Amino acid sequence: MPKFKYVSLFSGIGGFETALNRLGGECVLASEIDKYANRAYKLLYGHETAGDVTQIDASLVPDHDILVGGFPCQSFSVAGKRLGFDDARGTLFFEAARIASVKQPSFVFMENVKGLISHDKGKTLETMLFVLNDIGYAVDFAVLNSKYFGVPQNRERIFIIGKRTDEHVPWDIPPGNDVVTKAKRKLADMGLRTFNFPYPTNNIVTTRLLDILEDNVDEKYYISDEKAAKLLEQLNDTYYQQSDMQMVGMLDVKGADCTRRVYSSLGISLTLTTMGGGNREPKIVVQDHGELRERMDGLSTCVDANYHKGIDNHGARTAVVEYSRQTGIGKELDVAHTLNASDWRGLNRNQMQNAVIEVRALTERRTDEAKQIRREYREKYGRDFSPRRGKELVERDDEVANTLTSTQTVEQWLVIKPTYRIRKLTPLECFRLQGFPDDYYYKLKSDGISDTQLYKLAGNAVTVPVIEAIGRELVHMLEETNTYQSLANENTTYIQPYM
Repeated sequence: MPKFKYVSLFSGIGGFETALNRLGGECVLASEIDKYANRAYKLLYGHETAGDVTQIDASLVPDHDILVGGFPCQSFSVAGKRLGFDDARGTLFFEAARIASVKQPSFVFMENVKGLISHDKGKTLETMLFVLNDIGYAVDFAVLNSKYFGVPQNRERIFIIGKRTDEHVPWDIPPGNDVVTKAKRKLADMGLRTFNFPYPTNNIVTTRLLDILEDNVDEKYYISDEKAAKLLEQLNDTYYQQSDMQMVGMLDVKGADCTRRVYSSLGISLTLTTMGGGNREPKIVVQDHGELRERMDGLSTCVDANYHKGIDNHGARTAVVEYSRQTGIGKELDVAHTLNASDWRGLNRNQMQNAVIEVRALTERRTDEAKQIRREYREKYGRDFSPRRGKELVERDDEVANTLTSTQTVEQWLVIKPTYRIRKLTPLECFRLQGFPDDYYYKLKSDGISDTQLYKLAGNAVTVPVIEAIGRELVHMLEETNTYQSLANENTTYIQPYM
């Protein structure tokens, strides 16, 4: 038996469902009008939605404890005139209020963009909250950012909670002058009936874009070298900045600024949108795994036996060196990326001659600047980070040389060069940014839903971990107050009355 039952309006691909089901909830009715979202919803949850919310007869909606929904932000034609419930008529919020008015669930839980607070000079939010008062709910709201809930996305949203009660508990409004504080002061002065909901207070960023990126990304998501050339030239000689969301530059292409911005993968993502074509997908810069290039100038690149350990391995290793047989002089290069057996494919077997080349023994030493970056990163995020160019090569003091092997002839050599590339976030990465399990993406992709629609579905969704954190507090309140509406009919099951 479920702990509680809920109705989901404007369901999309079910961000509320994913979160609330984890907490023991059961969805008894969902509503969604978009055909692609409906297709995805059935694939993910095994049942269809009730379709257009405006066509739902509220009296037929099953009993439930929580009414949830992320409704569109719309102006009210009579906002601010205080006409009561009719203020909201003609909007999708009205449809949610209409069902709540008839069914009287214990809680109403709604999500919207942060801009709702200032929309129409605050009159839109004012109208909504007073309508909730009129149908029996004390209210509270807060703005939470997804970046504090384990997903690397800067996504601020307002979360409104309505509690069915006749009581009024004044808000605990902290000092300050932010948009939420100012709005609450104004609304309190207007006599709004309120209560204090225990919103989660997460305020630490724990995840970076690097943590959710795919390992193997299709070439179609990469921006062409021609379009990215100018920006990449700058990046090859600079450190990333260690901030939450760092724009590293602009692509040299035509289009609005929002389509040209490129962000560091060491930071967090900008807010996802529907990304409906027009090259609007978020773009990041990533470090490529290095490339192999032919050389015809008689210079050999020496590769050491420790390369299988990777570039971030500590301890002694041999530098990548350009070595000239004519002069006997070696020139130090940046330490290259890991090489494996596949890197040598395509070379003629006659070129795979083994030779041992002696150069002075070198070891890596972290630069002072890199040490400072590591200290600051560890203090802020609780884990280590090694800047790509954070090490320098110094001569070993034990006079023991590392063995270098070379597999090139004089006529053809290999040089290893670390590179950056710019690409779009993939649909899977966008699903991860909203906190959905990977298998959701794979189910939808395998059913033939296009990338365009997958981007849109992800951008329109709510962030699952935020909903789960708020939902957990709602469940606690239900348990403490024992105000389950669904207990009036324990046999209530999911219905599809209008499909």
